[in-house]
Amino acid sequence: MKKLIPVILIFIMCVSVFIFFAYARQRDHKPSEIAINNAIYWAESFVGRASFPVTGTTNGSCWSTYFCTDFVANAYGYPATPYNAALVWDISVDQHSGDWNAPRGSLVFFGPNTHNSERGHVALSTGNGNLIEAGYEIIIKSTIIDESHAAPYLGWAWPPSAWPGRSDVFKATALTWVIQTGKAIVLTTHLTQPVEQD
Repeated sequence: MKKLIPVILIFIMCVSVFIFFAYARQRDHKPSEIAINNAIYWAESFVGRASFPVTGTTNGSCWSTYFCTDFVANAYGYPATPYNAALVWDISVDQHSGDWNAPRGSLVFFGPNTHNSERGHVALSTGNGNLIEAGYEIIIKSTIIDESHAAPYLGWAWPPSAWPGRSDVFKATALTWVIQTGKAIVLTTHLTQPVEQD
């Protein structure tokens, strides 16, 4: 019986990985403009900060050892993920391989190499070839071209639909409302309530 336990555990792990792949490959999507704005605003608020915040500083979620993957997942309201960037790229349904025109809010992928410990790299596109990403020590802004010098550029994909989008970023939602309605608003210091201005 003791010899069967490792076999059973390996079987369970294989089945769970298969289920993850099957679920994820059917579920990539373009997020809403509000989700994209919220993800970018949230990511920009971390620029210059440490890549590994203390648990609880991101509304209860924490990051694992895959800094870049967890950072983009957190930007879309998903907690830390056990998957590295190379695996997330491999399971992305609608890969845009080699397309250097990554739209705002898309995930931009770079291939595994010794520079990234063979795990690949992923960043959040802010449009026009610009990125926000988890660097080795701090969150940084960069470009697709700059990052392609460190690791081969793979392309871009939309985040999995399991990444629901942040609901805790008022400013980006308010900014979208301003753009859509043409009305000016004043945000309070706590970003809690819009005050209409004529």
